[in-house]
Order: sequence, then structure tokens, then C-alpha cells
Amino acid sequence: EIDVEDFEQSKQDEYHIRNNKPQYLTVEEYQKLVNSAENLRDEIMIRLLWQTGVRVEEASKIKLSDIDRENYSILVRNAKSKKHQKTRTRTVYYNRKFSILLRKYIDQGYRKGFVGTSEEKEDQGHLLVSNERYKLGKQYITKKVAEIAEKAGIQEVMYTNKAGQEMKRVNAHLLRKS
Repeated sequence: EIDVEDFEQSKQDEYHIRNNKPQYLTVEEYQKLVNSAENLRDEIMIRLLWQTGVRVEEASKIKLSDIDRENYSILVRNAKSKKHQKTRTRTVYYNRKFSILLRKYIDQGYRKGFVGTSEEKEDQGHLLVSNERYKLGKQYITKKVAEIAEKAGIQEVMYTNKAGQEMKRVNAHLLRKS
């Protein structure tokens, strides 16, 4: 019996082999992605996924209170792996450049510029926010990364899945793998 996920995975592998493309972003592609971010929030989103390797869902749940700016670390809640089964948390680290961007985003009011016009009742303190929401969802982040990759000129369609959706090479999970 063939599992549909195995089939889709093999189509992805086939694409990478046929086109001699790595299953990760090159540093050059990453730089193009960062340079194509429309705003500071999007740049933080891309750098967060790349530097820390957090899953998209984990990134959407990060709160300002999870960030230890003194130690350049972030507490990730609901960590999936068996290694973190007891606490359901893990710690990831980021570099100085990301720290500087965080300071600008959080301390200099950039984040407030987004949530200041939100329709939601109360700011829950999430890192990634928009004008409409106090927390960006998994689908929003995934869609945004694909759009930025398109703008950067590094997006490619690998194949069309059984549901007729185009499966794109550059996505949020690829940043995690990179």
C-alpha cells in the first residue's frame, strides 16, 4: 500500500534531483529573500525561521515574554520532538543582528504600529502580528514567505499535487530545513 504523503514526498525529491536543486535555501537565496521583505515584521519572520529553525506553527505562537533578549534566546512552546516531551518546550538561539532588529521592532514602536489598528479585543503579546490580528497564523506566515520568495525571484513550482495546488519550492518549512 502506498501512502499519499510518501508519493508527494517522492515527487518533491524527484524535482530536486531532476533540477539539481538542494532541499534547502542557499545563503544567496536567503539574502534575496531578506532583501525582498516589504517591512521589518516580514524580515523578522524570515530571519526567525532561518536562524532558529522553528516550525511555522511555533513561530506563530512566540510571545514577547518568551524572548530572553539578554541571552539571545527564545523559549518555544509545544515543541514536538520526543526529546522535549516532558516540558513541551525547547530553547532556540538567535544572533546579534536579529537582536538589533528585535529592539527596533519591539522597543521603537514598529510592532505597535501594526497592532494599534487591530480589531481584536486585546493584545496577547505575540511577536508576529498584523493590522488585522494580534497573532499571525500558520497559513498567513506560509503564504507570506511564498509571496516574498516570488518577489525575490527565487520561487519555483515543483509540481501540482492531486488537489490541483501548485507546490512551491520556497516555503516556510524550507527555511527551517536551511
